[in-house]
Amino acid sequence: MAAELEFPKVDGDLLYGSEASAIGICSKIEAGENISEDDIVYIKKSDGKAYISDTGTADDIRADGIAMEGVSSGSDISIQKIGTYGITCTAGEVYYLGAAGAISTTKSAVEIGVAIATDQLFIQIIQDDRDMVGTIKAYVPDFTGMPSNNVVAFWVECNGQSLSDAESALNGQTIPDLNGSSGTERFLRGQTTSGGTGGSETHAHSHNHEIPSGAGSQNGGGTKTIKTDTDATTASTLPSYYEVVWMMKVK
Repeated sequence: MAAELEFPKVDGDLLYGSEASAIGICSKIEAGENISEDDIVYIKKSDGKAYISDTGTADDIRADGIAMEGVSSGSDISIQKIGTYGITCTAGEVYYLGAAGAISTTKSAVEIGVAIATDQLFIQIIQDDRDMVGTIKAYVPDFTGMPSNNVVAFWVECNGQSLSDAESALNGQTIPDLNGSSGTERFLRGQTTSGGTGGSETHAHSHNHEIPSGAGSQNGGGTKTIKTDTDATTASTLPSYYEVVWMMKVK
């Protein structure tokens, strides 16, 4: 018989009062790889299977819950998505997604929950996945104090790369190059349709000056030579700016 805060429950097990918040928020999902108990996991959209979340891999920086038991790839696994979960932690600490499915007090793009006791984590996953696909945002990854692994798997930088992501409706498309990977940084400008480009960071102008030279008198006598002098100048057209990195929501 399962003990208090031990999951999953089976027919005949007792339900303790402390476990009431966990009921109705668990799911059975096929595992897409070997998963250990207490791993943070996510459901991949392309196949509907559970995989280990991981700040070490860009596409794995997301979470849907905690694995309630260890299983092999292809087996069904129980995942708790919200509520109180029994795991060793430090009371009062906020926990985030760490490396290879672990929870960590180091800030990352995915907040998992807060420890309400030394053996209970209140799961309340917070991650930025609510914007529509195609949304473009600016962020400052090099700002002092910015947490590492601060971007979830739903976003990519706008560096002109070909997107390779079977979960995304934009799979195979070329992401706009807004960050200057090809040499040209870009502002954003409103229009009734998207995708157009234009403008220039500099403009050039020139002036021709005709300067008379040679001997001559005030009444026009003598020989004069007209000398042409060209003054060419290239100048910046940029207003004052602050540099950011553009991101695009792809799934």
